[in-house]
Amino acid sequence: MNLDHLYKRIEKMRPWRRGANCEIFRVRHEGRLLCCKRTLREDPAHRLRKELRALKLLERHGLFPGPAEGNERILVYSHIAGRILKFPVRHIPLVARYMRAYHSITKSRTVSLRTYLESQYAMIECGLRRAGGVIGGGLLASSLWNLYAQARETEQVLGDTQAIRLTPCLIHFDPHPRNIILCRERGGILFVDWAFASFGDPALDVAQFFEKAKVSALQTRSFHRVYDSDRAFRTKAAFYAPFVKLNGLCWKAAADRITEAALSRSIRQLYRMMDAV
Repeated sequence: MNLDHLYKRIEKMRPWRRGANCEIFRVRHEGRLLCCKRTLREDPAHRLRKELRALKLLERHGLFPGPAEGNERILVYSHIAGRILKFPVRHIPLVARYMRAYHSITKSRTVSLRTYLESQYAMIECGLRRAGGVIGGGLLASSLWNLYAQARETEQVLGDTQAIRLTPCLIHFDPHPRNIILCRERGGILFVDWAFASFGDPALDVAQFFEKAKVSALQTRSFHRVYDSDRAFRTKAAFYAPFVKLNGLCWKAAADRITEAALSRSIRQLYRMMDAV
């Protein structure tokens, strides 16, 4: 890949998105759609080196769709299309329910449309009840009703016997180790952005919940307590252990405090943890 030419193009382009400390560019280069993050920090090299080191490690282990390249100011990585969903803080209980429902139906690569929609109906109805009560706010109720109507329409068109593939997708603006979560459906990790949780379906939009729960500081027991507040969606604490473990693992990789052999062993252990749930 001719990175010098790509870097020169970026310097002349208008940013696609802007963050507090960076600008994001979406570029088609040599037949690939790429994201390029240009940092605005005065001394960015140390941070970018950490991010790039972590991404290259994960790429070599098949956990990140390459390329992962960069220089002292720009990080280049794959563009994975998705759409942005954002939940206010007061909607965290609803996001938690979405996540629990999603993970309860993703043990196989496909599920029946009815199974999928029934799960969505349950979450939507729960959200609508809360929209009229504890949560309040017509915007949530309106968006949930729209989703409910779309699900009904899809069911009528496809019928009950159709299967749909659960393939979450996202676009990632800031691929550093704290922005990584584990996903059973993909058999590996997904990149999320805490400010812009960007999945293709509300049931997958888990990042906002994790951010507000401060995943990096949580122990497994804390995860369990958050969910234990609702009897209907209790689950065993072991389910959350891989999320907590992966966060620390990726920071070690970024800081170059873990060998590739140790990283491989840890990744295999994470898969076993997922399979045991």
